[in-house]
Amino acid sequence: MTPSARLKTLLWFLVVVAANLSADAAEIRLKSDCVVGGPLVRLGDVADLLNCDDDQANELARIELFPAPALVRYVRAGEVRELLALTGIDDARFQFTGAAVVAVYPSVRRVGAVEDRDDDDAQTRNGVDAATARRARQRVEQAITQYLRDSVDAQAAWNVEADPADVSASAVALAGGALRVEGGADPWTGRQAFAVTVRSPQGDRRLQVRADVSLPEMVVVAARSLRRGEIVGEGDVALAHASGSNSALTRIEDATGRELTRSVSIGQPIDEKSVRSPVLVRRGEVVTVMAYAAGVRVRTTAVARDEGSLGDLVAVQTLDRKQQYMARVAAFQTVEVYAGGPRVGPESESQE
Repeated sequence: MTPSARLKTLLWFLVVVAANLSADAAEIRLKSDCVVGGPLVRLGDVADLLNCDDDQANELARIELFPAPALVRYVRAGEVRELLALTGIDDARFQFTGAAVVAVYPSVRRVGAVEDRDDDDAQTRNGVDAATARRARQRVEQAITQYLRDSVDAQAAWNVEADPADVSASAVALAGGALRVEGGADPWTGRQAFAVTVRSPQGDRRLQVRADVSLPEMVVVAARSLRRGEIVGEGDVALAHASGSNSALTRIEDATGRELTRSVSIGQPIDEKSVRSPVLVRRGEVVTVMAYAAGVRVRTTAVARDEGSLGDLVAVQTLDRKQQYMARVAAFQTVEVYAGGPRVGPESESQE
């Protein structure tokens, strides 16, 4: 027999032997992932047992491998072989097939009928500790927020609160890349339903997540860049959603016709401190003083010592600087004093 013929005969013999062994050997077919329902991970959790009778399958399924993980754990086929060897099982008796790596997830549990978003106690949600559950929910909320910015309104200050019962913390924790979000519907606020795809080395997992979506109150913002001292017109401002602006004006009419006390950039909220009534009297200006007493109106002039808007009290001084008194701003470069107030110097009075 030639060497080539002997090699072919040997290969044929090995194939026949392997076929016979595989036909008789029990098959341990590893799953790609599993969810553990108890404190221990058993062989039956991570693999399907084939080519064996029911008694043998039940016996193999009960073999304890390791404690149930708090977070997802990846178990390789070689590690399963080693764990079986530690229990005294000869893995040569079995044929290993299926996945090369098994993702073992903790059990999914809900804590109570109502989830407490701020619960920091030792209880776990979805089989993980409270801190991990919060981080997972935050990742999902950030992903939904970015989705709304990209798909609906990039400038809106979206506020998203995901339902903790819908967030699989263990699935989100294992995701190394960005989460992919779909769903939602017009008007995009209120209770919304989103599909969140979680990517992992073992494949994608799709979560159905309900979330409460809201936008801040509409407030007055600058429609263009405005300088300090400008009088605000109707076209200079608009209503828009803006976060962190609790003190901002909420009505256009509260801003128009008023003077800016500071410069405001486009899109920036305008609050009560940013505007005032236009300054009608300025410090150092000569103003008209209208004095009223017993039905008599007297007009004179004085120098303003302060600046003020309509209705403000300002100090004014006689032209000879001998007397100073308080007057109320009544109009442009005009102030008023009434009976009972300081007397206006007679040398500068004229009766109308």
